[in-house]
Amino acid sequence: MHFLTVFSIENDGYQFALQPLSLLFAGFLFVPVVFAVRRLFPDDSSVKAGLIVALGMAVLMAFMVVISSVGISRNYRQMLQQFQEGRFSVSEGPISKLTVGRYKGGRHPQVEFEVAGKRFELSDFTSGPQFTYSRFRRSGLTEGHYVRIIHTGSTIMRLDLRQP
Repeated sequence: MHFLTVFSIENDGYQFALQPLSLLFAGFLFVPVVFAVRRLFPDDSSVKAGLIVALGMAVLMAFMVVISSVGISRNYRQMLQQFQEGRFSVSEGPISKLTVGRYKGGRHPQVEFEVAGKRFELSDFTSGPQFTYSRFRRSGLTEGHYVRIIHTGSTIMRLDLRQP
């Protein structure tokens, strides 16, 4: 049988580890706005107070992004090491019991399915470099597709699709 790799932590997981850096960049976009508003309203004390709050929020956002980046990159390195050392399980078979819904009744979309009796739940609400709901939607996988999943617990580290 020939398989096509749809997702692999080795090739695709690093992208999630870099995502917080884009948020950090977005946080620092506040800084020029703060100084531009300050120049437009140089004598208004309420505007100055608002600018101080906005600048404080930008700094807080930057701090939170740095902290989350450390955690996400650590998780990515640990998961990649597990994968490279062969510490994982393999489930192979057709996708069954596919349901798309909402994460714990909320707004976040989620997909659930089974492969060889093993249940997988995917959501974008869960942080990490693993296979997620968005990646599942882009893959075009549907019920009945024959897949091989390399996983630890219910966290998908690699997903291969059998080719005809």
